[in-house]
Amino acid sequence: MRVKVLLAATFIVAAPGQSLALDEAVRVLPEAIASQTEYARHMTSGLAHFGSEPLWTEGALEGFARRYRVTLTATSFIRGDDVQIRIDEQSDGSTLLVGKVYRNTVGIVEEVERRLTPEEYADFSALIDRSGLWSRLPESWVRPHDVYCAHGREVLLERRDASDYGLSEAEHCTTPAAMDAVIFKMLDLAQFTSRSGWMPGMWQ
Repeated sequence: MRVKVLLAATFIVAAPGQSLALDEAVRVLPEAIASQTEYARHMTSGLAHFGSEPLWTEGALEGFARRYRVTLTATSFIRGDDVQIRIDEQSDGSTLLVGKVYRNTVGIVEEVERRLTPEEYADFSALIDRSGLWSRLPESWVRPHDVYCAHGREVLLERRDASDYGLSEAEHCTTPAAMDAVIFKMLDLAQFTSRSGWMPGMWQ
C-alpha cells in the first residue's frame, strides 16, 4: 500500500486538553512528516472524544473501498461543539455515514448513522472530484503568523482509498472554498438535529 503523505495523521486517545509531543507524534503519524504537522498533533483531545481510529494504516481499509472523515474541534460552530463525520463506501457497494456531536460540557449529545442513497453518494463523490483536494504535498492551509484568527477552530479532512491516504488541515479562517464545500456537504448529509441552531457561515 502506497501512502501519499499530505500531512497524514492518525490519532490516539489523549486526556482532555492534552496534545502530543513530537516524540509521541512519531508513533501516531507517519514518521517522515511528524515534525511538519501544524494542527493535527494539537487536536488529539478533541479526537479522543470520538475514539478516532487511524485511517492511513493497512488495516483501516479492510472491508471498505473508500473512506472520508472530517473532524471539527475547538469551539467549532455554536456551544463549543466538536463534530466528526465519517463516510464509508463499503465493499458491498453501500455507503454508511456515521456522525457525532460532542459538547464539551456534557459529552456526546447526538449520534447519527444512516445509509446514503446512491444519488447522495454520487453527488458527494462528484463534489470530491471537483474539489481538487489532496492534490499537493503537503496540504496544510496554515495562516501566516502575523495574521489573527479568532477562536482557533481547526479542521482535519481525511480521505483513504486503495491507492493512498490524504489529509487536508486548516483553521476556520484559512479553509479554501473547495474544502468548505466538502465540509458543508458532509454536515448536510449527516442531518444533525442539533444543527438546527447553526447558520450558514458559522464555520467561517
